[in-house]
Formats: sequence, structure tokens, C-alpha cells
Amino acid sequence: MGFGPLRVLNDDRIAPQSGFGAHGHRDMEIITVVLQGEVVHKDSLGNATVIPAGDIQVMSAGSGVRHEEHNRSATEPLELLQIWIEPWTTGLPPRYAQRTIGLGNLRSGWIHLVAPEPSTTDALPIRQQANVFWGTASAGETLAGPPRTGQAVFLFLVSGRVRVGNIELGPRDALAIPHAGLDLSFVSLEPSQILYFDLPGLTQA
Repeated sequence: MGFGPLRVLNDDRIAPQSGFGAHGHRDMEIITVVLQGEVVHKDSLGNATVIPAGDIQVMSAGSGVRHEEHNRSATEPLELLQIWIEPWTTGLPPRYAQRTIGLGNLRSGWIHLVAPEPSTTDALPIRQQANVFWGTASAGETLAGPPRTGQAVFLFLVSGRVRVGNIELGPRDALAIPHAGLDLSFVSLEPSQILYFDLPGLTQA
């Protein structure tokens, strides 16, 4: 049933020339991070675009939107993370945004992917008090956590190996921390990529 407003984190692998046909969503902030290949996206808002590896997309479903996603390559697999975050209110007009980042080529540190609206940075806005960051760390590096506004943290290790306190995470491991301290840091045991969610505090652990 999710972790706070974080409802879903799907780790999807889509075979060549396949995908998800037209389907509907409402009242959900849908974030897509493309790790490998390209997503061909079409929606009922009139958007028809290609999202390459390293880019992110945010679609606020609001009062309702239909979309489809496909891997048009005849040979290459498509790999993406799709995240659903519940909005702070329902029934708002749907909208779409996309950002070119080049996640696989970033140097060590954090980049702010998603922020509550109105966003005062390059982060794409969502309708929830949640921030999403992408962290990159080299082997042997200690990476301090990004600036925090919430109390709960959810981590997803995209690649590499890191230690958080006395917990070691490997590729595709996740860690939910309902009441995280402010001194959260990551010891990277090998080159690593981290997806980091700063979420509102949870009423229950």
C-alpha cells in the first residue's frame, strides 16, 4: 500500500517492440526515469514525445489522463523506473513535463529531480510535499544526504553498493526509514547511483 504518499516504484523492463497500450490514470503524480533505451510516449493531452535514457518525465494525472508507452526498438530492451506519488489534493487539471538530464553521465553528488510546486529550481514540480533526488557516488566516497524537508526517507539503489549506517545495499535494494535523522550519509563501496525520496513524516513506523 506504499510508504507515505509514495504509492508505487515499478522497476520495469520492456521487451523490444512492446509496451503498455492506452490506459487511464487519475489523481496521481507519475514520474518516469528512463535508465536504458527510449520510451515513446503519447497521451490524451496531445503530447507525443520520445524520452531517452537519462531523462525524466512527470505526468500529473489530476482529473484524468490516458497515455501509452512503448519500446519502438527492434533489438534493444527498455528499462525504466516508474514512480507514483499521491497528490495533496484531487481533481486538478492534468499536465505534463519532461527534462533532459543525462543521469548516467553525472559527477558525484545530488541532482534535484522533483520538488513540490511551485518549484524554485530546475526540478520538475509535483502536487505533493515530496522531493526526489538522484545521487551519484564513486567508489570509496562518502556522500552526505541532500537537503531535507520531511521526516521520512525512502532509498532505491539503482546500481552499485552502498552502506547506510550498518546496512549494506546492493543493486535494486530499497530501504524505508520512517523517522530519519538529519545526518544520513552513504558510504559508496563501488560506483553507485541512488534514488532518494524525501517524504512527509509518517504517523506510524
